[in-house]
Amino acid sequence: MNEEINTKTNYSLNDLIDSALDEFKANYKEYSDIQDAINEVADSNTPIYYWDIFQYLAHNNELMHLNVEFGSFSDNETNISNMIQSNIFYAITNKLYDYCNKKGLI
Repeated sequence: MNEEINTKTNYSLNDLIDSALDEFKANYKEYSDIQDAINEVADSNTPIYYWDIFQYLAHNNELMHLNVEFGSFSDNETNISNMIQSNIFYAITNKLYDYCNKKGLI
């Protein structure tokens, strides 16, 4: 059996953010609170697997500039993958909040 494995090949942060924005535009009215919608969409679009997290890092140099708000290496629960995930989540939520502000949703 020769089954082809579908492997993600696009690790553009901008494309990920655009995809999250499209999802948000299509679904935000289903939420009673706009901030819940933003967090839910950002959370569901933030990669969870180490391979994907580090592929995003390798393809998006801006993720190397870690945001210190999200912890430090001395924090027992924070590691580089968590910090990269946080930066991706932060980038997505920023775009979604910008969209909501421009549309007067918040």
